[in-house]
Amino acid sequence: MANLISERLHQYFEELEASLNLSEPHTRTIVDEVRADVVTRIAAQTSEGQTEEDAVKRILEELGTPRELANSIRSTVPPWGTPAFIYTRYLLSGLLVLLSLWVTWNIRSTEWGFSTLRIVAITSIFLPIFLLTWPGIVWRKNWMFSFISTVVAFAFVMLALAVGSESAQPAISLDLPPATAVEALHPGDPSYSTVQPVAYFVLAIFAALTVYLLTMLQRRQQLLLTATVPLFVLLAIELPFFIEEYRFEENVEAIDSQLELYLANHDELPSQDKYTELSKTWDVDQQILFHPVGDRRTYSLFLSRPLQSNSSICFDSENGWFWVND
Repeated sequence: MANLISERLHQYFEELEASLNLSEPHTRTIVDEVRADVVTRIAAQTSEGQTEEDAVKRILEELGTPRELANSIRSTVPPWGTPAFIYTRYLLSGLLVLLSLWVTWNIRSTEWGFSTLRIVAITSIFLPIFLLTWPGIVWRKNWMFSFISTVVAFAFVMLALAVGSESAQPAISLDLPPATAVEALHPGDPSYSTVQPVAYFVLAIFAALTVYLLTMLQRRQQLLLTATVPLFVLLAIELPFFIEEYRFEENVEAIDSQLELYLANHDELPSQDKYTELSKTWDVDQQILFHPVGDRRTYSLFLSRPLQSNSSICFDSENGWFWVND
């Protein structure tokens, strides 16, 4: 009986493959998806008490004849184009990932600490374009395939506006982890820009577009690829900067403890030259610059970011703040 069921399914998929009348890679991918869906549905129905024979019969009746299913698929599946066009889309998708890494890296270098909003913004801008560009992820025909060039152009225009605008980072307390210390900017803040409401509106549009596209994903491979891309970007960007900032915090703590002892003994902080001399005996990064403030009872520390030389990570002892000077 099992052999008869297997033969029946094999024959159905062979007829479906012949009826699709598409390119071989496109046809193979579609048939594999249909086959995986049928196997999943058979397992679900047999677990509910149906026999495998009844489950197969019912599922194939719901799908219709191979020719009917093929006609239905061709009306809802966007064409892949020629092999050259397919490989071009793969290339563009790879370049898009590299571009998102470059943009995220440069934005991250001007900010201190992890930001959920930054991750959501980058993902919402790049992920929809990636989903549309990579062949075979989004299967149903929709208006976005006709306007993909407009979507890409719009994304890059907004990206240019975002990169060109001034960045003002809220201070982060030394006594609190960055995730709990950062407070969102609001219209009463001096650093609030009139561009920001528009930026949030555009971000909401791209986030909605991302959700809409994700509803079209049915296969496990599609979901896995979709989750892997932003996770790769997140780890490739956030992990190096987290390690850099963590080491800077460790150095700040070590320097702060030494300077507190010096201040207790001398009633003032050392000069810059004296600090340079003393710090050679401390287990701290010698690249960190020391700057006493005012009456030499408070100080600031500066370190040119090893990961981005045109930015500096800074610390202010008076308020216990970390920030980035770009």
